[in-house]
Amino acid sequence: MKHIISKLTKLTAASIIVMALASCGGKEDRKASYLEKGKAYLEEKNYDKARIEFKNVLQIDPKFADAYFYMGRLEEKNKEYIKAVGNYKKAIELNPNHVSAKVKLAAIFIMAGAENYIGEAKELLNEIMAIEPEHSEALFLLNSIEYKEGDADKAVSQMEKIVAKDIHLIGGIALLSNIYASNDRKAEAIQLLKKAVVNNPEEIYLRVNLSEILLETKDLAGAEKYLREAISIDPEMYSLQFSLSKFYISTGQLDKAKEVLIKSIEQNPDDAKRYLVLVQLLASKFSVEKAETELQKMIANRPDISELKFALVHFYKKIAKREKAKIILAKIIDNNKYDVNGIKARNILAKILLDEGDLGGAKVQVNEVLAEHPNENDALIIFSKLALNDKDAITAINGLRTVVKNNPKNPEASLLLAQAYELNKEPGLAEAELKRSVEANPANDAVHINFARYLASKGRVDEAAVIVDRALTYFKDSFGLMEMKLKIIASQGNESEVISLLNKMEQTDESKADVNIFRGQYYLLKKDINKALEQFEKAYEKSSNKYEALELITKAHLLNKKPEDALERLKILYGEEAENAIAHHLSAKVYLSQKKLADARDQFKLASKASVQWTLPYLGLATTYIAENNLKQAENIYQDALNNVTDKTQMYMQLAALYERQKLYDKAISMYKQLLDIKPDDMIAKNNYASLLLDHGGDDGVAKALTLLDGFEKAQQPAFQDTLAWAYAKSDNYVKAVELLKPLVEKAPEVAVFRYHLGYALYHMGDKAAAKSHLTIADSSKQQFVGKEQVKALLESI
Repeated sequence: MKHIISKLTKLTAASIIVMALASCGGKEDRKASYLEKGKAYLEEKNYDKARIEFKNVLQIDPKFADAYFYMGRLEEKNKEYIKAVGNYKKAIELNPNHVSAKVKLAAIFIMAGAENYIGEAKELLNEIMAIEPEHSEALFLLNSIEYKEGDADKAVSQMEKIVAKDIHLIGGIALLSNIYASNDRKAEAIQLLKKAVVNNPEEIYLRVNLSEILLETKDLAGAEKYLREAISIDPEMYSLQFSLSKFYISTGQLDKAKEVLIKSIEQNPDDAKRYLVLVQLLASKFSVEKAETELQKMIANRPDISELKFALVHFYKKIAKREKAKIILAKIIDNNKYDVNGIKARNILAKILLDEGDLGGAKVQVNEVLAEHPNENDALIIFSKLALNDKDAITAINGLRTVVKNNPKNPEASLLLAQAYELNKEPGLAEAELKRSVEANPANDAVHINFARYLASKGRVDEAAVIVDRALTYFKDSFGLMEMKLKIIASQGNESEVISLLNKMEQTDESKADVNIFRGQYYLLKKDINKALEQFEKAYEKSSNKYEALELITKAHLLNKKPEDALERLKILYGEEAENAIAHHLSAKVYLSQKKLADARDQFKLASKASVQWTLPYLGLATTYIAENNLKQAENIYQDALNNVTDKTQMYMQLAALYERQKLYDKAISMYKQLLDIKPDDMIAKNNYASLLLDHGGDDGVAKALTLLDGFEKAQQPAFQDTLAWAYAKSDNYVKAVELLKPLVEKAPEVAVFRYHLGYALYHMGDKAAAKSHLTIADSSKQQFVGKEQVKALLESI
């Protein structure tokens, strides 16, 4: 028996050794198989499956550098750059000679653009040179840094040599062609790209790049040919179809553009953005009515695509039909309550109300969302905007920190957080937040724009220009970055560069009316009215919201001292559409400029009749009566407007001012009370109401004013601080009043009412010498303010 057991034991041990060896070989095979599958999925852009395969590799071998490298590639393709950096660093940690990981990491650092990252990129690239001195991609990246920071001509010469040796260096070819094109060497860019597409028959991006440059050189046939070649390589890639439709739009082939977009919808009828691009084309190139009808049909045919309903909301917002937008949002909220679409609808409604100045209404919507979902990012952003509006920096900072923690790549949250830090007098933290945003999301042009805008606002224009130029190397078609650069170079007076950039912006997106607006305004500054008018007319044709372009057309005619031409241009619109509110309103403004009050009045009436909810015509109409001192009729107009307009704020404000002008203080107070009933957080209304109570509300008015001014100590506006200080002075808290008023007078010593209030408080504290100094200055001022007669009485008693 022992003998049998001994044999079994020996057999088992041998089997275990064989099995272990077999298992070891199996693991390596499986690891290799998973890796190859992951790479294949990565090429197919099936990122979810690729991730699973790479994770399988790492379960077998957690220290396998290549798996981390390909995970980095995956994250980079998903634009998750922080995760990509982490994976590339891990690959390098496990294999310090992993050249591919070092190249990719250096490229991300260069794209991030910050000085410290450029330094790290140089280190990585020099390490590669020590391992592979002829590594073409690393050499090219080093020279791209040199191009920006050193000898540009020498760098370009080196790039040309590198590209000549490595015909498959796609990124290098693309960057070199862009450098050629931006330096008026388009023929060389075209030659380089034509050769490159032959050498890289499956490469899409180079063909798109070549098409864009050919379009700039007016080679329309060539531009179309290479775009169509790109589409033939990947017929399902929507961005290529979008580019082809843009090409047809830019060349005036609108029916072909429409055909391409309709075909793209047929390819993927569940993709909402395809419908929306078609609607945008219809609105800008055909008619707003046609676009609206088409979008309504789309919703009827595909009620399951909720994005289409939201698109109709945004469409109505864009063409200033906010009430229609609100009706749709209300229906979505009723049908969806607090699911994803219900929350989204509440947030959009809150944004509309916030834009309209209905802070109370916006707060209601946001609070309802946050009660159900306390960490909902969009709601927290609106909540923080409301806090910023109230000058409550701490509340805004707390809300925005949560958003940034939830989504570190959110550019709007980062920008608002920087603004909150600025409000809280922490500029260092503001700048650090914007830098962090760039590092967290370097592939989003918005973060570079935000940082550049911040630097420019601080007078650091040269630094802002560096940020924009560096970002444009990687976001060559970013309209926002080009717009930012336009503002910088315009402020520096570089006219030739302004024109060149405007041309580039128009080539990038010919459909945008903004380019023509910018160009027209440039010509206005140059006093070239005819060219300005030509641009504004182009903007009018492109834009779905016609007001800005038509207003600029009118302005240009008036600057040219030809009001009759402005009126003739506007009358054309009456023929097309008798009830054209914009045309009537602008005609009224022309007549006002000529002091033809009766004609202006007629046009304002027609405008308000054509668009009963539009505020501006009522304001203009009332102005014509005020100019004739017919205050009763102006009052009637404001009252009529209160029954019609959506945002009643201005009407209540105007009525209150009208009553104050007539010394009807009780009526003025009543207007502010009614305004605060519908907008309880309106700080201007609170301030003005409190001021009236303090000066004309008797003994009870002071106590009421103090309750209205709760929280005003945090406000930054001097007028708000003054009202609060005056309330303290009137309630016999002179120490607090002086504490608030002294800094105000130091910052604005010329404001007589501040001097009066400070002198009043000092007088009642017993410091009559100091009081006399301030009261004397207030008395000698030519400014009119409530209490001027009391200044003399106080001076006489000292």
